[in-house]
This record gives sequence, structure tokens and C-alpha cells, in this order.
Amino acid sequence: NDLEEVVNISGGQLDLVKTMLERDDDPAEISQLVTSIADAATVKVIDLCISELGTPPRDICFMVVGSQGRREMTLSSDQDNAIIYSDPESEEEKKRADEYFLKLGQMVCEGLHQAGYPYCPGQIMANNPKWVLPALSWKSVFRDWIVKAEPQELLDFCVFFDLRGV
Repeated sequence: NDLEEVVNISGGQLDLVKTMLERDDDPAEISQLVTSIADAATVKVIDLCISELGTPPRDICFMVVGSQGRREMTLSSDQDNAIIYSDPESEEEKKRADEYFLKLGQMVCEGLHQAGYPYCPGQIMANNPKWVLPALSWKSVFRDWIVKAEPQELLDFCVFFDLRGV
């Protein structure tokens, strides 16, 4: 019902993983379970934040990338996420959408941090304006990664090609 409950439930996964390891459960299954808990926490935090901010001005997809995108999280995984939203029809709409979705991203990342998911040291999170973009801008970003193929583009490319929407 609130962020405190998300924090409590997410915090309980250490004991669950410990029990599964003691039973010699398959590490891949444990990783998938840890990811499922992170996905549920992410969805709930997004819902809580949208309830506070109000209805999004455009359609949105909250993307998880990296280990969460691959469904291979561990207890030490950090956040890797981004926001894609439908293209605005005017500059005014774009400004309003940028402000809303960056605020949403900041709130979600802070909520996930409180729930035990550390901030990404590389700043690949939806609280970074670089990763909160409309669809056409995302297409350009992906095109640049492929065409430029510089070291930073290759690193971003590797992280973001393990993506899925939650």
C-alpha cells in the first residue's frame, strides 16, 4: 500500500535467498526470483509515484536494462532503468512531458534505492535526463550506438540491448 511496505518486502529477500541456497536450489531460479521481486517492487513504486504526480501526459514504458532486463539479478545488483514515452505533438507538450517523466524517474529511482536497490554508479537510471526520452529520440540514440561504435556507445549498447518494459 505504500513505500514502507515495498521496502519491508524487498528487504525480506535475503532470508529467502539464503534458504534457497541452503536447499541447493538452482542459481538461475534464484536469480529469476530476485528479478521477479525487483520487477514487482518497480511496478509498485511506479504506481505509487504516479498516484502522487497524477496521470502521465503521454503513454509511458518504464524500461529495465542490464541484469534486470535479462532477468539475472543478484542481491548486489544495482538499478539500470530508463523511460520511453510517446512522442509529443508540440514543443510545449514535449517540455511538459520531459518535466513530468524526469520527476517520475527521480521519484522511482529514489523509491527503489530506499527499497534496497542501489543507484547505478554509471548513472544509467531514469533520474538522468539522458535516459528519459520520447520514442523518436530513443530511435536516434540506438542508431548512433550502432553507427558510431565508439567505446562509450559500445558500453551503452551492451547495457541497453538487454531491455524490457515493466
